[in-house]
Amino acid sequence: MLTKEDLPVADSNLWHETLHDHFGQYFSVDNVLYHEKTEHQDLIIFENAAFGRVMALDGVVQTTERDEFIYHEMMTHVPLMAHGQAKHVLIIGGGDGAMLREVSRHGNVESITMVEIDAGVVSFCRQYLPNHNAGSYDDPRFTLVIDDGVNFVNQTAQTFDVIISDCTDPIGPGESLFTSAFYEGCKRCLNPGGIFVAQNGVSFLQQDEAVDSHRKLSHYFSDVSFYQAAIPTYYGGIMTFAWATDNEALRHLSSEIIQARFHKSNLKCRYYNPAIHAAAFALPQYLLNALSTVNLSFCIYDICYAKTAEERDGYIAYIDELYNANRLTEILSETCSIIGANILNIARQDYEPQGASVTILVSEEPIDPQLIDQTEHPGPLPETVVAHLDKSHICVHTYPESHPEGGLCTFRADIEVSTCGVISPLKALNYLIHQLESDIVTIDYRVRGFTRDVNGMKHFIDHEINSIQNFMSEDIKSLYDMVDVNVYQENIFHTKMLLKEFDLKHYMFHTRPEDLTEEERRVITDQLWKEMREIYYARNIPAV
Repeated sequence: MLTKEDLPVADSNLWHETLHDHFGQYFSVDNVLYHEKTEHQDLIIFENAAFGRVMALDGVVQTTERDEFIYHEMMTHVPLMAHGQAKHVLIIGGGDGAMLREVSRHGNVESITMVEIDAGVVSFCRQYLPNHNAGSYDDPRFTLVIDDGVNFVNQTAQTFDVIISDCTDPIGPGESLFTSAFYEGCKRCLNPGGIFVAQNGVSFLQQDEAVDSHRKLSHYFSDVSFYQAAIPTYYGGIMTFAWATDNEALRHLSSEIIQARFHKSNLKCRYYNPAIHAAAFALPQYLLNALSTVNLSFCIYDICYAKTAEERDGYIAYIDELYNANRLTEILSETCSIIGANILNIARQDYEPQGASVTILVSEEPIDPQLIDQTEHPGPLPETVVAHLDKSHICVHTYPESHPEGGLCTFRADIEVSTCGVISPLKALNYLIHQLESDIVTIDYRVRGFTRDVNGMKHFIDHEINSIQNFMSEDIKSLYDMVDVNVYQENIFHTKMLLKEFDLKHYMFHTRPEDLTEEERRVITDQLWKEMREIYYARNIPAV
């Protein structure tokens, strides 16, 4: 077997990108034109036989002469053609000048403002990447502002028809250009009907960036989506661009309208054309699923009193068997039926000395029977299951335990129902609470994004809810005291539930209340209430 020592030593003339762990790309360096750490970034510009001049910031390739035209044409011509009447354009970043070059090709644009945090990048690129800017820095419509992008959009008195965020990845100086403060500022200085676009990484490898941007932008714009382009330099799949506006019609313009505008503009492009414009908004299913996730999480506790150590061990054995992996599989399978999900795979495990877990992968769509793994896998979760836990799934983990003193025992069950598409896990809410006969319940429900049907219609699943309690049956509401802590701006809903009252005889294991003195019953009742309230309020309550 080969070891690291057997691998060939990297050539000193190779430059390695450091964006991703465990894999990456390299360029042969024929000639280093410039390398220096500026006030904000580590900048290098070198020549490569295949890609021409290459610029990298902080170990990440930003642009190459060979394929930059794809990125810059798609970042500019898609929003400008969709808008149709853009007069004032703002570029955030873009120090290499190529975005400015493409915007300046639109004769109807009256002003172009570029905000760059690092003056050094602009001066370096004017000297070392002249083909990128192609003299566009001298356009009389152009104004350069050296400032932080977040600060500018939140302070400027100017307004714009199109804003292009040519940002680096969300690390280091570029991180602020992926924040709510930046998006809110862009909305502030965007004219009605304006369009905001931004690079959002390669969605196959950087899916979280797209999900995070979609969530944040949706607070400020009524139409948020993405479009794509294949750019060889940005390896790993299709490059994704965020799109945000309050005029959804701009994303659905007919090919005839785009064709007419393109013809009138006299643009001669190397990548962009009206057909590419329309096709770019077609997104892969894995990204659509990621943008339309709902997640329901339960933390459920059942409390019991067992007087002796032997009785406590007996309770743990009893409750562990009552909710073993087979029983949990039955509960989760019924949950799938209630919410309308199709089972793809089941993995289950009973643990020693106690506890169990079950994970079920599910699909919203009908499944070809030949593709279903009907086997319930014992033991650790198969790699095929673990690799797909970012998709729709239902899982539960249980753990019973006892306090070494005081006779208290707790049974805890953690349940997660995570779905994509139009499946709502709230349909199974009452069933799960009843099945686990809980004393304390903590529920978190997070709604993220939307899904589309085959006709392109958006479906915002559960976006109109204002409390998880609205989905609970009246009999459950009558049994529990409840409190909500909701973050409406983030579509996060949190409900805590505590049983209002209980009958002591149902909370004692192998001991009858009538065999105890009144004082013993009072002490045990107080112990149980104290334990429940400590779990409910998530803090230790001092003895009085």
